[in-house]
Amino acid sequence: METIAKIKIKWLSAMNGGRKILPSGRMYKPTLRFEDSNDLWSVALFLDDNMDGDFKDNDIVTVAFISDSFPYKKLKELKLFDITEGPLKVAEGILIDMLDVDI
Repeated sequence: METIAKIKIKWLSAMNGGRKILPSGRMYKPTLRFEDSNDLWSVALFLDDNMDGDFKDNDIVTVAFISDSFPYKKLKELKLFDITEGPLKVAEGILIDMLDVDI
């Protein structure tokens, strides 16, 4: 059993400190940080083919958690988090749903 989640992403534009272009490819491996902590958690985002390179507020993607010690309870409670590349915040995320799946 593995826990995955559906999240909504609000990408930050380069003018707001984010990426100049959106990630390409189907998998993107940033880090996730909660507002009340400096801890970074490795995640894998599975991007849709229909992402057209625009910095939209409504990209919905699947996220897998790489660490077995990821704080799932905190994610369920807070629902909001930052998506980072190292110390650089590139997007904001909101939890839509969490699922346990067989792999």
